[in-house]
Amino acid sequence: MTEQASPAKDDTLSTFASVAGGILGVSYPVLAISTGARAFYQLLFKEGVTNYLGPSLTALAALLYLVAAIGFAKRQTWAWKLSVGALGIETLFTFVVGALS
Repeated sequence: MTEQASPAKDDTLSTFASVAGGILGVSYPVLAISTGARAFYQLLFKEGVTNYLGPSLTALAALLYLVAAIGFAKRQTWAWKLSVGALGIETLFTFVVGALS
């Protein structure tokens, strides 16, 4: 015998997902802009930069945050999966950089 989810439980989960997507849709553009501005400054205006790997990785993270922000704001299944995938790649890069540091 299988149990079916009650309509109230489905509505609660749907509401939670909608609110979470809205919060992420607002916060990730801010993160993308701030990270992108930092990378832009370091790559083009900061004096004495000898290694451009760090600022380049920061620019890549900003791009991934922007993809995630667009996906969270779009509110479609494919966009949500794209956002989670972009953040998964960013998390993997974070672990790799942390392991190599």
